[in-house]
Amino acid sequence: MQQPKLFLGFPADLLFTSQIDPTVKGRYLEYLQEIDHQNTPYLGKFLSETVRFEEIEQMKAHIASILKTMAPDFHWDEAVFYLLSIV
Repeated sequence: MQQPKLFLGFPADLLFTSQIDPTVKGRYLEYLQEIDHQNTPYLGKFLSETVRFEEIEQMKAHIASILKTMAPDFHWDEAVFYLLSIV
């Protein structure tokens, strides 16, 4: 049986992806990972097996910074990040 992995990500729906600046997209997608979970695409990062809450908060801030660079006009005040358990 596979161990679940934690993924911290942002749902990359059509509203978000339509606002991505194409001149910077490729540069950041080398760092961020794209997954599909329950028919929803997410952009984010897998976390290490042993992660502390503080590290999750730091990673969220880092991912948010990258996403804001990719889509600066997106309504970030309403953005929700998810911590997913992926098998």
